[in-house]
Amino acid sequence: PTAIPPCCMRSGCTLLISVSFCVLLGICTTLHQLSSIKFPRSSNSNPNGDSPAAPNFGKSFLLPPPAAAAAAEMGASRSSLSSSCKGCLQGVSHLTRCSRGPCSLGSRYVSHTGTPLPPVQHKVVERQEVAKSNDPGANLIVIGDVHGCDDELEKLLEKAKFSPKRDTLVMAGDLVHKGPKSVEVVRRVRRLGGYLVRGNHEDQLLEAWHRIGRYANSVEGYRERWLLTDLTAEEILWVQEAPFTLSFPWLNLLVVHAGLVPGVPLESQEFEDMAWMRDLVPNKNGGWKALQKPAKESSAWASIWNGPPHVVFGHDAKRRLQQHPKATGLDTACCYGHELSALIFDIDGNKEPQLCQVPAARAYAEKKGV
Repeated sequence: PTAIPPCCMRSGCTLLISVSFCVLLGICTTLHQLSSIKFPRSSNSNPNGDSPAAPNFGKSFLLPPPAAAAAAEMGASRSSLSSSCKGCLQGVSHLTRCSRGPCSLGSRYVSHTGTPLPPVQHKVVERQEVAKSNDPGANLIVIGDVHGCDDELEKLLEKAKFSPKRDTLVMAGDLVHKGPKSVEVVRRVRRLGGYLVRGNHEDQLLEAWHRIGRYANSVEGYRERWLLTDLTAEEILWVQEAPFTLSFPWLNLLVVHAGLVPGVPLESQEFEDMAWMRDLVPNKNGGWKALQKPAKESSAWASIWNGPPHVVFGHDAKRRLQQHPKATGLDTACCYGHELSALIFDIDGNKEPQLCQVPAARAYAEKKGV
């Protein structure tokens, strides 16, 4: 047999050592990369990595990040953020935690429609928060459903002699849709430092913005698609953070969009009822069941509500102005050609609340029976 020259043996050893070193280096690099990967936790894990948490998935459970962090997230592409949730929230019948983490505006918990919950669902406003001046004529002005009727809103504020330096503005929900100037209404209320509770139409706007629920596959069915481009992310975030209720305890006053179910603690009220209900029927347990539309043997919820507190609400345009001992309905169907209404409270409750109304310039939408 032919002997292997010594020079070739030395070259073979060198090659073997080089290959072994490269393989070892590759293994070390792979292990380092794997150790740096942060795998997502399951939806029922504790965010601190401790023992599994047992989150309460009830109607009032949420833990969204600060608004600033949520706004920062909006710097990313909304389409790429929302596409990861596309369709996963369809058919949700109760509040649940999204296993995919924060949505495009940062809230980890969603409503029955799939929309992110506000940071505070039931906001309590203290007297010092609305103490804008020492003027004894300061008022708290609660306004019913505007539905994009910005011209009428401007006239109503003029008639009520609203002063942003003196008075406090409170909107009972449904600023948007149906009327011609939804964007202007949102911007006016924000500019004037107004409070807002989330109505069913704010929720629909959020549903379309996040591409979830009815609009998970397409927003073609959303009639006012221009709002998705005309409203800024900051304005959408402001709408999203509007609570479900606003309480003014020194006035014994609460504002909600649609209504409350008697006998149910505020923190246990369901968002679906607070934003959509109109009527009540007795249930089998001796309590009440909320209905979105009147039915046989049902009654307007406000006629049954005995307080406390006194509740001011909107939503029920068909009944228009409702005045009951412990509840006042302010949706007077402005977008259908009727009136835009406000209830004016003396800031310290020294006077009886005063009703203020202006007529609609015209009907902007059609609805049978209104």
